[in-house]
Amino acid sequence: MIPLDGGTVPEGAHGEVDCDDTLESMIARSGADTSHSYVVTQGGSPVGTPEMTNLVRALVPRVASEAGARMY
Repeated sequence: MIPLDGGTVPEGAHGEVDCDDTLESMIARSGADTSHSYVVTQGGSPVGTPEMTNLVRALVPRVASEAGARMY
């Protein structure tokens, strides 16, 4: 998350999310569109904006487990 400088909300934000929202809920809210941006709030005050591409990457496994790997 990128902290907001002085609480200034960036233009073009697609909405607000609470600091306790899950990564999955944020990705679902955006429809997995990584171009969407949101303002993270804590106690009703804006505190930052998440990097949506980083959120999606955080949930995608980088390497398949041996048990889950397909054997061809």
